[in-house]
Amino acid sequence: MLKTMLLLLSCSCFNHLTAQKTYIDSIAHKRNLLNQTNMVVLGSWASANILYSGMAISTNTGNEKYFHQMNVYWNVVNLGIAGFSFFNTKKQLNKSINLNQNIKEQQLLEKVLLINSGLDVAYIGTGIYLMNRSSSQNLPDNQFQMKGFGQSLVVQGGFLLLFDVYEYLLHRSNGKAFNTMNSKTSFSITGDKLSFVYRF
Repeated sequence: MLKTMLLLLSCSCFNHLTAQKTYIDSIAHKRNLLNQTNMVVLGSWASANILYSGMAISTNTGNEKYFHQMNVYWNVVNLGIAGFSFFNTKKQLNKSINLNQNIKEQQLLEKVLLINSGLDVAYIGTGIYLMNRSSSQNLPDNQFQMKGFGQSLVVQGGFLLLFDVYEYLLHRSNGKAFNTMNSKTSFSITGDKLSFVYRF
């Protein structure tokens, strides 16, 4: 009788741990899929900016020329980040990781996105500063450059702020699955007793 109970308990624990492992992997898998999709969006934005502004540089003058020039510079960097992150995430899609590693990666990603959002606000602020500063410049060319670069920073920073905040909300929603999982299961050791509880 005792052997049967131990066997049933072992099978139950094994099945639960297997299901839990699958659940943990599904959170990581969704995180990586979200990252891939987001990098496609960023790469598409960058490519469109490079193509459009690249052509517009030669047909515009004054601050418009510098606006498009900064758009190209900015989005060459964005495209590089998007491409690197996309292929790096692709390698992670089928990898299996443990719970602690998964939680750490989730928390790190959320922190990075919040830091990025703060930087985006700084880009917008810098752009506004340059636009205001341009009106006090004596040299016309310098004035146009500061205004154009400032306008570009406001546009690019604004897009990235929306992008990073939206990305954060998506990942935060996925990360909440850890809380659901932890609320359903519990292990405890009291003296010589080991108890395992799973709440349906």
